[in-house]
Amino acid sequence: MSKRFHFYVISSLVFLLALSVRLKPFIYADHFFLIPVDFDEGVYYGASVLLTKGILPYRDFDFGHPPGIVWLFGLWHWIVPQSSVAHSFALAKVAMAILGSFTSVGVFILGKRWHGPVAGIIGAVLYATYPEVVASDRSLFLEPLINAAVVLAFLLYDTQKRPWIAIGLLLGWAISVKVTAVVWIPAFAWIAWQSGRYFNIARFASGGCLGILFFFVPWILIDPAKFWEGVIQFQMGRPPDGDVALMSRLSSILRDQHFALNIFSAIGLLVWPWSDGKRRTLGAAASLALVFASIVLLSSKGYWSQYNTLLAMPQALLATFSATIFVSASYRRWILAAVGIFLIAFPIRSAFKGGRARSVEQLKLVQSIEEIPHNACVFSFEPGWLIMSNHFPSPCSGRLVLDTYLVMLMDAREAGQRFDSTAAAFATDESQKRVLPSLLSADVVVLGPRGQAQVNGSAKARILEDFQPRDELLFNKRHIGNIPIK
Repeated sequence: MSKRFHFYVISSLVFLLALSVRLKPFIYADHFFLIPVDFDEGVYYGASVLLTKGILPYRDFDFGHPPGIVWLFGLWHWIVPQSSVAHSFALAKVAMAILGSFTSVGVFILGKRWHGPVAGIIGAVLYATYPEVVASDRSLFLEPLINAAVVLAFLLYDTQKRPWIAIGLLLGWAISVKVTAVVWIPAFAWIAWQSGRYFNIARFASGGCLGILFFFVPWILIDPAKFWEGVIQFQMGRPPDGDVALMSRLSSILRDQHFALNIFSAIGLLVWPWSDGKRRTLGAAASLALVFASIVLLSSKGYWSQYNTLLAMPQALLATFSATIFVSASYRRWILAAVGIFLIAFPIRSAFKGGRARSVEQLKLVQSIEEIPHNACVFSFEPGWLIMSNHFPSPCSGRLVLDTYLVMLMDAREAGQRFDSTAAAFATDESQKRVLPSLLSADVVVLGPRGQAQVNGSAKARILEDFQPRDELLFNKRHIGNIPIK
């Protein structure tokens, strides 16, 4: 059989492996929205839906991220056939799983070109089964989009023409999705310098500048002050959140489920300096990205486990170098192969065992919100609940509050006060000044765990004066005659 046939077979198997572990929770769940939806997913997709209705980020509502995710999912919501916002949201999650599976195939192609098919399989399988990558790829997070852009940039570099302007544009777009994509700038600048020195660096830089100009500037011009306040000022001054301790972050990066990729990438770090010209350049680039990504994750003010997805790509590319030991060793090759298969088997098994989390409470809340008339103003601390119940955007008066976390922390810091934790910031009355009037004017309020944590004691007492609780929903006593209570 031809090499091309083998290539297509292996690529298909990698794609099916990646897709199956990503879609497995949805396939085996009784309801699509039994799978927990993260707060950030609701914010990203909610902002995108608002864009399609002419409600612009920064100008019309506060948004704490670069604009890339907004117009990307906004375009998706605009063009995809849909019966409701919940339908397009569910389809977007499936599309992300498919994109992540193609990214895994991209890792296989790169490893195969650099070191052969065994290297490609090792890198692709380790990336496809990395726990945080799998979880992020079935969600609407930012890091998988960065990884997809990086793989595409490497594939463009691996062509004969090496279009450095296009590569720069692609990384400019990745930065417009999340600023942490800058960890790949030194890597590709190094490759450009090694492959053509200053001329290629100039083309790469010009492409990156064009990308920033095209993907950032139009959105900044919408409302420069609000853009600065939400994207720059907030991110620089936000209180620590998530895993704050350095050892806790290191433990998350080095935990058992990452053992195989950590081992293979560590071997790759030792092997690449002994590679020949082009391979050595690529190994150095992946190492640079890994170093900068590690610095970003260990020093950032906020850290959650899905951020490890940023590490998975440079580690997977480095892991392809370790395959050269398994293939080229003339002695005890079968022993080495057995060890390699043994190490890879663990993340595959773990990936298929994962994804068992179910949220009955989420589904019950969504179904309860579905029963509320669509002309009622529903204020939810989790915008994803409104999206899943087809109540987004809800007809509420005043400036729209999409990201309560962002708005309340911005208000808490308005006087210049700094906080050691988000809990300390939310405990202040300043943090409640914009959210509380929105809550009191709503017909129905859905607090949930996030609302319980972010609304302080005095604000809760004020809400309970005006609202009547029914299960997890709070109905405004003044408007209750117009809202059927089930």
